Amino acid sequence: MVMNKKEQKSLVMTPGMLLHQPKPNMKPMIVDNVVNVEMRELAFVDAPLSSVLETVEAVYNVKFEVKNEAVLKKSIDTNFSNDTIDNIVTTLARTMDVSIREKAPGIYIIE
Repeated sequence: MVMNKKEQKSLVMTPGMLLHQPKPNMKPMIVDNVVNVEMRELAFVDAPLSSVLETVEAVYNVKFEVKNEAVLKKSIDTNFSNDTIDNIVTTLARTMDVSIREKAPGIYIIE
């Protein structure tokens, strides 16, 4: 169980959930679909792209900027197992029929 004492909220963590705090001064967030964080095993079934990107950002410590917000609602079925971020970006671009380019190290633009 995770407890937020400031907001008096709690959450029971279940398998596949990961608590992620990008920076010490940022609010922690929960991401789903993590089979094994050490092996970077991720599994998505009918998941919106927004959820996929949140999870990949948390596990791979990267950032995605989306130019067309409508694409975030598209669903995807895919698995990643210790893939490089380059392979993940290529898979997402092909599967979602979008263009993804690296703006700077660790920052990707989805158009």
